[in-house]
Parts: sequence; C-alpha cells; structure tokens
Amino acid sequence: MKTLVGLVLALGVLVGALTGCGVTGEGKTVDGHYGLGDDEITVRIGETFWVELPSNPATGFHWTIATLETEWLRPLKNKWRPGGKRIDDEGIRAYQFRAQPKSRLGGGVGETMISLIYWNPSSGEVAIEQHYVVIIVDVVVIAE
Repeated sequence: MKTLVGLVLALGVLVGALTGCGVTGEGKTVDGHYGLGDDEITVRIGETFWVELPSNPATGFHWTIATLETEWLRPLKNKWRPGGKRIDDEGIRAYQFRAQPKSRLGGGVGETMISLIYWNPSSGEVAIEQHYVVIIVDVVVIAE
C-alpha cells in the first residue's frame, strides 16, 4: 500500500512538472500565469498566457500596457478580480495574450517585450514598472 501511495504521489509531481503546474505567488509561474517577480515568458506560437498583477484602484493607481508589439502578441482579455468585498481591498488585474507568428506566412519565432506601468493618471506618478521578455518558440524545451 505504501508503494502504491508513493507511486501515485510521484506520478502527480511528474505530471505537475511536465504541465507547468505549481504553487502560484510572486515570482511563481502556474499554467501560463505570470506576475511580479517574473521577467521571462517562453511560449509556443498559438499559446495563450496571463499576466496577473496586484492592484488597488481605490488608491488612484491602475495598470496600463506601456509597450506591446501586436505583431507578436495579441491581447485577448483584460479582467479585474476583486480581492475582497470592500472597495479598498487589493485585487488582481489580469491580462491575457496569445503568441502569434510575426510573419503572415506562419514563420517567425523570436523575442519581444511587454512593459506595464502601475500609475496614477491624475498625478502622472509611476509606482511600478514591470517588464517581461517574451520568447516565442516552435517547441518548448523543459529544463531540468
């Protein structure tokens, strides 16, 4: 019985590693979700991924995409997920993107950047700048 439980646990860890699953949080990537502390994203052409950033609109600050090459990345969704029931509770601003080939002929693996700023449009103050290097590949290599 212990051997079976150990085998099931080992299989779960292996499947999690191969599918990119893990515990989410600052600097942790889970199923194509990236946040503060991440700086590099590797995706295949056609794959989607999320950039999720802590936000509190009650402070007057909000996230804005400052740099995005739409030849490489197509923005799909922009969602707000509240963190609680109070208006001043911190939540998550989430952006979804799809990697696409730069060439209309289907070729085009390469590298681009997404830059986002957390700023107050009334004062012009920028509190956080977050940059991601996005590497677009045909095949994702799993490093050990």
